[in-house]
Amino acid sequence: LIRAEIYFDKKLYKDAINDYTKVLQMRPDYYSLFLYRAECYLEAGYQEEAISDLGKSIWSDIKDLYGFLRRARLYEKLKMYSFAADDYTEALRIYEQPDYYLFRAYAYLQNEMYGFAIKDYNIYLNYYPQHANALSNLGYCYLAVSDLYAAEINFRKAVKFSDNNFDA
Repeated sequence: LIRAEIYFDKKLYKDAINDYTKVLQMRPDYYSLFLYRAECYLEAGYQEEAISDLGKSIWSDIKDLYGFLRRARLYEKLKMYSFAADDYTEALRIYEQPDYYLFRAYAYLQNEMYGFAIKDYNIYLNYYPQHANALSNLGYCYLAVSDLYAAEINFRKAVKFSDNNFDA
């Protein structure tokens, strides 16, 4: 186990995967190792294997916040935004943190679920009202649903808080 961690730190991901796999063969109930091996798979470019291991980690502990967050990020990399949004929803059930609303809003935006994105961006902006990128993305959502007035308000706020915000 220690050797696997050393391999990971040295970015020798395939060696770390092999060591984690050996330990899991001896101790298949050592579910937290699935999370670590998933990290190695992700770094080594084995995305399907990473998703599988993250699923095993989450299955073992339905309150595995980091498993849900890591898998959501991986789904985003794979442009599987509806799955990412689902995992952010699970993360929010475990621990309500403002950034998770922002992450889920972005997943909804990418999946063209503008109503849900608008709701989550507004929740996030209640905590951080001067976040220019969130304001800009919210403006885009309103533009997509043809609410030009709300879009303009949010674009103007985005520029006010970040005058180099070219998206707004």
